[in-house]
Amino acid sequence: MKLEIEVKRRRFSVTQGQADVYVNGEMVISFGDTIEIINDGQPYYSEKIGNWASTVPDSKFIRGLLFHPYDDVYHYSEKVKRILDAEAERLEAMNWHIETSDGIKQEMQIREGFEEFLSMAVLRFMTKQWGEVEPEEVEHNNKNPQAATGAYIFQDEIKVYVKAENGAVRVFLPEEW
Repeated sequence: MKLEIEVKRRRFSVTQGQADVYVNGEMVISFGDTIEIINDGQPYYSEKIGNWASTVPDSKFIRGLLFHPYDDVYHYSEKVKRILDAEAERLEAMNWHIETSDGIKQEMQIREGFEEFLSMAVLRFMTKQWGEVEPEEVEHNNKNPQAATGAYIFQDEIKVYVKAENGAVRVFLPEEW
């Protein structure tokens, strides 16, 4: 299972900002960001506009989500649990029948370590780590995991595709597309 926590900052003006905390791509909580004048050499954590930037690191916002003092009132942890439960259900619901192409079977016979590489590639694919694909493909895969395609490279030599199709996961070489 994949747990990805990301902070996305928004600036409304030179001196006003907000930090949204996302879990697996879903926004959970927003915090007001502290925007101050930045002196030379002072660390800052967002876009600097006319010497103004955030003085609050992402880790503070993540900590605010995970250990919110009013969680018993606002129940942010419940929203995170729902996101993780949905991810677990998605993984369980997929039929993980794995089909390998003839080319993949041949490579497994002649390349040492190739079978272990394939196992890790399929595991990465199942946990939404799409490998070497374009950003628009990542977006498509995240929205449509039942029709996703991942690409993984073995020892900088062989590209392998993993594709969800017809209720199964197919592993194949580019020439077998």
